[in-house]
Amino acid sequence: MKFAKTLGDIVIVGVDADENVRKIKGKNKPIKPLDERMQIIASMESVDFVVPFGGSVHNLIEKLVPVDFLVKGSDYEADKVIGADIVGEVVICPLLEGFSTTKTIQKIKVDE
Repeated sequence: MKFAKTLGDIVIVGVDADENVRKIKGKNKPIKPLDERMQIIASMESVDFVVPFGGSVHNLIEKLVPVDFLVKGSDYEADKVIGADIVGEVVICPLLEGFSTTKTIQKIKVDE
């Protein structure tokens, strides 16, 4: 989020609904429910607004236009980011080591 704040004045973070996360990442995700994930993100100094979304993120981005930058992690390709067609620019930021939920779950399973 700090990276996104360097690009503009206001950072709005969209948080995917639990049902969407399960469809994309499997039945054991998310680990934390939507309201808890939103609270965690809202507590970050660099975040100005947190909004939930269900269905396609494209609908949320359309409601937020004009958007100067859409920031995604480096696990995405800029030309394949949903909403790239309606924002000023897609910016890909490097992922931070040690913040992968999947890797955390794998480590917990190994340590059991």
